[in-house]
Parts: sequence; C-alpha cells; structure tokens
Amino acid sequence: MLILFGSVTINAQELKKAAVLIGCKPVKEQNFDLNMTDAAEFDKWKKDEFKAQSQTSFAAKCRAKDGLRYTFWFEEEIYGDETDAKARLSKKNALPPKLKEEFEKFDGKTLSEYMFRESFRRRKKVYIVSAKAFKLALEDDISRISKKLESKIK
Repeated sequence: MLILFGSVTINAQELKKAAVLIGCKPVKEQNFDLNMTDAAEFDKWKKDEFKAQSQTSFAAKCRAKDGLRYTFWFEEEIYGDETDAKARLSKKNALPPKLKEEFEKFDGKTLSEYMFRESFRRRKKVYIVSAKAFKLALEDDISRISKKLESKIK
C-alpha cells in the first residue's frame, strides 16, 4: 500500500508488518471514517493544525479477549519535528470544527466517547490505534493492542 499525502510518499509496509506481528490481519480498504466528513478535509486539517507532513492508515482485524475479531484502525502520522509530534499526541481526540459540530449534532457525544483511541510517539512519528465499538467491550483490548504495537515499532 503506497499512500500519497501532499508531496511526501510513504510506504505502509513497516506499520502493517508490526500489526501482523501482534496477531492482526490487515483487511481490504474500508471506509472507517465516521461518514460525516471528507477524508481529504480531515487530512488537510491535520496538516494545517498540527503540521503533519505525511500519514498512512489501514484497517485490520484483531482478536479481542472475547475471542471475536474486531476491526481496528492503525494510523502513522509523520511530523517535521518532535515538538509538532508531541503537540499532536496530546490532542489525539481533537477534531476539525466542522466534524466536531457534526458529532455533537449526531448524538451529543465526543470522539473519545464514540471512537476509542490509544496513541504513542516515536521521535517525529505518532501512532494511533482506534476502534469503533462499545467502550466496555473493547476498552481493555484497544489498550492491549496499542501496547503490543508499541513494542514492535522501533
């Protein structure tokens, strides 16, 4: 999978290898966004708000504690320096104004109440693992999967 973002091309194979090493199986492209905003608009906002230089993302099925496989979303965002990466990490649940309004109109919930996200940073890269599911069902799993992925990313 090769993704073009702005003028920077990156290869998602390294992130996918790490996901496979922790027992997840990448699946065909899925529309994992919240169906409320254009993905290009969301990417532009990250670039403008946090100075993202490039990003890649994919969906993968991962086994949860209950034995079932759920779809998780893996993201890697690359920033120009560690300061920008730290700023993004501290606001992993931030949303563009338009999407935030749509969320609140949708059911009065915020992203953190609807989509569960864990994140970590490696120098200028921020990694985010997300899942859309009931909090009680996957809260421990998203944390476990994120920690496993973190151990595989150098």
